[in-house]
Amino acid sequence: MLVIFIIILVLGVAGIAINYTTMARDYEENEQTLRNMTEAYLSSSFHRIDTGLKMYDNTYNDQMREGFSIVMAEYNRSGGDPSRMNLERLKEATGMSVYIINQSGVIEYSTSIPDIGLDFSIIYPDFYQYLQRIWHSPGFYPDRIVTEWVSGALTKFAYMPTHDHRYVIEVGLASERITAERKGLRYGDVREEAQEFNPFIEEIRIWQKQKRVVGNSSYQPDDTQSEVLDTILRDRTSHEFPDPDGSRVTRWLFVDMLDPKYAADMSLIVEIVYSKAKVQHDLQLLVLFHILVAGVVLLGGGGLAFILSRRLSRPIQGIVEDVDRIAKGDLEHNISRPAAEEFERIAQSINAMVETLKGSITQLQQSEDALKKSQERYRSVVETQTEMIARFLPDGTHVFTNEAYCAYFNLPCTQIIGTRFKPLIPPDERAMLREYFAAFTPDRPVGTIEHRIILPGGEVRWQQWNDRAIFGPSGGIIEFQSVGRDITEKKLMESALRESETNYRTLVESANSIILRFRADGTITFANPYALSFFGFRKDSLVGKNLMETIVPEFDSEGANLREKILDLAVHPERYRTSQNENVTREQKRVWVSWTNTPLFDAEGNVEEILSIGNDITRIKEMEDELQQLNEMLEQKVVERTSELEDANRELEAFSYSVSHDLRAPLRAIDGFSYMIISKYSSQLPGDAIQYLERIRHNISYMGQLIDAILNFSRMSRQPLITQTIFPSAMVKEILDELLASKGERKVEITQNDLPPLTGDPALVRQVFSNLLSNALKFTKIRKTARIEVGSTVRESRSVYYIRDNGIGFDMQYRDKIFGVFQRLHPAMEYEGAGIGLTIVQRIIQRHRGIIWVESEVDKGTTFYFSFEPGPRE
Repeated sequence: MLVIFIIILVLGVAGIAINYTTMARDYEENEQTLRNMTEAYLSSSFHRIDTGLKMYDNTYNDQMREGFSIVMAEYNRSGGDPSRMNLERLKEATGMSVYIINQSGVIEYSTSIPDIGLDFSIIYPDFYQYLQRIWHSPGFYPDRIVTEWVSGALTKFAYMPTHDHRYVIEVGLASERITAERKGLRYGDVREEAQEFNPFIEEIRIWQKQKRVVGNSSYQPDDTQSEVLDTILRDRTSHEFPDPDGSRVTRWLFVDMLDPKYAADMSLIVEIVYSKAKVQHDLQLLVLFHILVAGVVLLGGGGLAFILSRRLSRPIQGIVEDVDRIAKGDLEHNISRPAAEEFERIAQSINAMVETLKGSITQLQQSEDALKKSQERYRSVVETQTEMIARFLPDGTHVFTNEAYCAYFNLPCTQIIGTRFKPLIPPDERAMLREYFAAFTPDRPVGTIEHRIILPGGEVRWQQWNDRAIFGPSGGIIEFQSVGRDITEKKLMESALRESETNYRTLVESANSIILRFRADGTITFANPYALSFFGFRKDSLVGKNLMETIVPEFDSEGANLREKILDLAVHPERYRTSQNENVTREQKRVWVSWTNTPLFDAEGNVEEILSIGNDITRIKEMEDELQQLNEMLEQKVVERTSELEDANRELEAFSYSVSHDLRAPLRAIDGFSYMIISKYSSQLPGDAIQYLERIRHNISYMGQLIDAILNFSRMSRQPLITQTIFPSAMVKEILDELLASKGERKVEITQNDLPPLTGDPALVRQVFSNLLSNALKFTKIRKTARIEVGSTVRESRSVYYIRDNGIGFDMQYRDKIFGVFQRLHPAMEYEGAGIGLTIVQRIIQRHRGIIWVESEVDKGTTFYFSFEPGPRE
């Protein structure tokens, strides 16, 4: 019997010990995982709330900007002397508190008396550094709604440096509306939710950077807390401190929410006190449960051995049966009352032991139920996360993954959990990963890494992982807990940005143009190599200096104030998209530069910098001056030449009339005497003499026609043009009617097509059509049927008119001769005329800035083409 008892005892104790070890380890791991999820939830929730608060805070920017216009007007009125400013009146006018901060970072004047004398370089060094950054950059700088330093009231702040750079003026807007509305987004709700789903949290405090507790402004940190806060704010990292007795662990979680655009640092420090008492209590209940089970086994085994050693009878069998029912879980079953007194005592003892065991099991079940609920809440949070979450052993065996992790690798979780699943890593990054995981120590249990993976389909993606190593009592790693996300798009954007920056820098560095960037006050922040070479400066002698002190003179050579132009450029950039002004090189040589200016705005829409691209136009300016001088000389010469031409025209006109008078007088005398000889002496003269006299009179008449033609040509060339819109179809019809009235018995076919309108002098245009139509009738008189066509066509977007006939034509080698004065291709005896008609036509068309040309073939006819420009010249 003793051997049986020992075997039962050893097996029972071994099974109980193994079960306890497994359950205790799982419990502690779940508690650590729940801690990690709680902290991730707090951090992400605070970032979301801060984003909402930031949007709300910025709704007051326009109101703050309007308030600054009033404050700055008062500062300018006071001549830059804050002691002469009526701050209380400004507060009433704007509804805002006013603070004037000097260059030492001290509030020198304020509507809030307790704030006067605050030295930000001591109490708030980060804010003092922010003031130094904006001191020489004019503009409006809004801040966040923060707790006011002295009163503790929620206040919206904004800053603006004065134009003389002596002060930074700060205004603060506080109201019940801000306090009420901004409390709609509360950090306290997140704190309560965290405490609700994590039963191991004993207490949570949320600290602001000013060492104030959110929701409890009266709480003051003790020396230890203050020292820890200083360390965290300095290092900007999280810390963890266990209590000496091991009953609690205090986690100081740093939530970094610094935005460099704002002076206020909205980062939070979350003090989380994790209680180890519940863990220890539950483990103690687990120990008690296993001890009770061991006791049952021991008592059951001992009783069984005792009974077997005393009696092998029926009562023992009854007790055994009852114990079996109890062992199977029926704790409500009682031991049947045996007949023997000894067995009755055993039954009573077993019944008492079972009742005790029932109570312990009930309590243990309650603890297990609470643990299951905590685990269910933890699993709910984990499964709904869009980020990948995994837990795996040092050998790579995955013990947990969420759905996001499995979906990312397109595998069911059953194929990952319980296996040594490892994503395919590019060979050149495997050594980096081995070194990363080998670097985890109890003092450095967390880490972050970015690396590439190769998905089953061959696609290469980027991932970022935040890992925590869990260490056992011996100091070895027992598990890794990882939270990851895909950052491929971010990496592609970073790569594209780097490439863009490289291309931009290459373009800027190699450009043969001046490229500058400068702030609103004129301070140069960038100059490309060409600009440095052009102006003759080293980089350290130009960048960081003011335009007015280096490359821009105070006044240009025409007396324009260039300083005012530079300052106005930042205020009204739309006026200076392109500009030209004088600049100076390092040797004080004046040069002209043509600038293209582009304003660069910050997130608030204020002009932060100006990008200017310039090209040297000094030679162009010199050529413009030379051209101006040349134009002036030409204008003078034109005036002189015009005067000479006017004199010559007057002399020519006088000469024409003189010639006409002087030539006509002897011609009239010759014609008169010839007529008198014929009239009086015709009977006495031979026939040849009379014929000679008739020829003399005919030539005198022809000479008179030539004189008239010369006078008409001279007069036509000098008379001014009176232009208007002309419809030539009607004009041509009138001319043809006049010409055909004297055609006699000739047969003439006229084809007149539609003619487009033109702009010209009506009298001169009429003469063109009249002369050309007269020529067409003249040189078709030998035809049995004369055919004349008048029409138009379009060449090179211009209306071109034509007059075509089937006359005698001419050889095209003489086409230039026909437009000469008194040039004839046919004898005057056959075809009448003075030989100046086509010359007049050509001159009229030239005065209308048109062209005329002719196409002809001997004995087949001639076509004259001509055009008029819309705006004839004088």
